[in-house]
Amino acid sequence: MFRIIQIVALFFLLTSCAESQNLSTYERLSGNWSMNKTLPERGTRTDNYSWGKGVSVINSSIDIDLGGDEPFIRIGGMGTFPILETEDSSDRIRVVFFFGRGNFNVEYIFHFVEDNVFWIENNSSLEIHTRGEDVLFYRNTGPFHYDK
Repeated sequence: MFRIIQIVALFFLLTSCAESQNLSTYERLSGNWSMNKTLPERGTRTDNYSWGKGVSVINSSIDIDLGGDEPFIRIGGMGTFPILETEDSSDRIRVVFFFGRGNFNVEYIFHFVEDNVFWIENNSSLEIHTRGEDVLFYRNTGPFHYDK
């Protein structure tokens, strides 16, 4: 009897660990991201997203919402642009969006350092946001935000 309890407990432990590692692209990428680990007291705005209310830092956040009928990326100070495609792999997500100000597509690759931290690789000639391994973005709000 004790052996059966051990097996059942092990099963639940393994499935709960596996579920936490198998987040959807929506859960991994959607959110309000900034270079601030915590939101500042001033200079923020609150908007409605597919997951509910989200808070972004004015003119510096990257807001991504893959839920709803029209997925988008909002780049602080630049505007909101429709996401055309996403490609998810274990440690990164490739996103292509249409940059309406120049009528061309932009490709970003979001490299995840942890669940709520990424850095951006920009594969376009357009310099529209700080990027590189040494510039980290932190999820301030979103559908899968938690503090460690």
